[in-house]
Amino acid sequence: MLTFPPLESSDLFGFIAGLPMHPLVVHAAVVLLPLSAIVLIVLVFVPSWRARFGWATIVGIAAGTAAAFVAKESGEALAAKIGLPADHALWGDILVPVSVGLFVVAVAWLVLRNRAARTSSRSAVATVTGALAVVLALAATAITVIVGHSGAQAVWAGGVTDTPPPTASAAFTMDDVKAHATASDCWSVVDGTVYNLTSWEGQHPGGKQVIVGMCGTDGTAAYKGQHGSQKKPTSALAQFAIGTIGGAKPSASTSASASSTPTASAPAALTMAEVKKHASASSCWSVVDGEVFDLTKWINRHPGGAQRIVDMCGQDGSAAYHGQHGNSGRASQILNGYSLGKLG
Repeated sequence: MLTFPPLESSDLFGFIAGLPMHPLVVHAAVVLLPLSAIVLIVLVFVPSWRARFGWATIVGIAAGTAAAFVAKESGEALAAKIGLPADHALWGDILVPVSVGLFVVAVAWLVLRNRAARTSSRSAVATVTGALAVVLALAATAITVIVGHSGAQAVWAGGVTDTPPPTASAAFTMDDVKAHATASDCWSVVDGTVYNLTSWEGQHPGGKQVIVGMCGTDGTAAYKGQHGSQKKPTSALAQFAIGTIGGAKPSASTSASASSTPTASAPAALTMAEVKKHASASSCWSVVDGEVFDLTKWINRHPGGAQRIVDMCGQDGSAAYHGQHGNSGRASQILNGYSLGKLG
C-alpha cells in the first residue's frame, strides 16, 4: 500500500484528504492548456468563430494557467517529501511563465481584434499580436506534452513488462538477483525473500533512487536501517515478493559485498589506513564511534545534502555526525544499515 507523510498545517499545496494534490491537479493543466491553445490558433485564422468562442477560450487559458501554477507548487511540496524527477520539475517551472504570457497576449489580441471589427478597420498591431499568440500557443502545447511525458516516465518507466514475474514459490540464487540490477529490471533480497521492485521505484515515498540503490543486492541492511520493523513498509514490500533465496539466506558478508561500491567486500581488518583509501564520493567509508560504515549509497539520499556525507569520507566522522544528529535514534538506525564492522 502506497503511503505518504502526514500533511502539515502549513503545507498549502501538499495533500487533499490524504492524497497528494499534485496528481489530482496536474490533469487539469495537461487538458485545459493544450485544448484552449489549439482553439486559440483556430480563432486567429477563422474570424467567424471569434464572437462565439473568443472569451470562452480566454477563460480556458486562464483556468489552465492557474492549474499549471498549482501543479508546480504542489509538485514542489511533494518533492520535499519524496523527491521529484529533475526534468519533470524543470519543464514544469518553464510552463508557468509561458502559459501566463499566452494568457496576456491572447487577451490583448482578442481586444484588439474586437475593436478593429467594430470600426471595420485593419490593425497591424492586432495581426502581430495574433502571430505572437499562435507562437505562444504552440509553445505552451509542446511544453505541456513534455511535462506530462516526463512525469509519466518517472512513474511508469520500467513498471510495465510483457513478461510475467516468476511465482512467489520460486527459489533463486544471489546470482539470479544480481542479474536484475538496473532501474528497468530491479530485484532485491530482504531477509531471504526475493522482491521484484521495478514497478515500486516510481511510487516509493522516499524517492526512486532509494530503491535503485538496492537493485541486484541483498538490501536487508538498507531496508531495516530505513524502516526497522515498521508494519506499513513491510506490508507494501510483501506485494512484490516473487520467491526466496534457495537453501539459505544470504550471509552478512554477501550483504556487505553487494552494498559496497566499488569494493567487492570489506577487508578482514578494518583499519584507519583502509578507511582513508575510500575518501571519495564514488567510494566513501567513514568511522563513527569506532565503527566503519560504507556511506557511498547514502550520499545522494542524505536529507541534509550530499556534501555533508562527502566531507566525512575517508576519516573519523564521529564529531560531524554527533554535531548534526546528537543521539538521534532515527539517524543511528539508518547509519547502522551501512555498517561494515568495528574499527581494528
